Amino acid sequence: EERPFRRFKGYGEFSVESTEISNKIKLPNVQLIGAQNAGTTSIADWLFGANVCGPQIFDDEPSYRDKGAQFFDERDLRERGNEFYARRFRRCAADGDGNPRFVMDATPDTLLYPERIHEMYRQAPGDS
Repeated sequence: EERPFRRFKGYGEFSVESTEISNKIKLPNVQLIGAQNAGTTSIADWLFGANVCGPQIFDDEPSYRDKGAQFFDERDLRERGNEFYARRFRRCAADGDGNPRFVMDATPDTLLYPERIHEMYRQAPGDS
């Protein structure tokens, strides 16, 4: 059964077999997309400064990935799978009262790949 794509409607979840992270990890509930040099960095900085949670940078990666994970536009990252993408947001759990947080990926080039985003969230169980 195919579920319709719904934007900004909670988190998608993937089950992960790993002792280093929790049983379920969250996908971003905000995808900030736009053309390069169109102000996405300023908007992202403002939102991250307002406690919107962004992607985690892994040790071997460039610092610009703290804004956007580059998952949908870089083949080598996509080939690592959905769980790899979701792990970037594992630190973005609900707040202390159990309220969900805004979790954002701000990769401008995602604009060019809407079908990849759609497929990721379509595959995610839960309310995505």
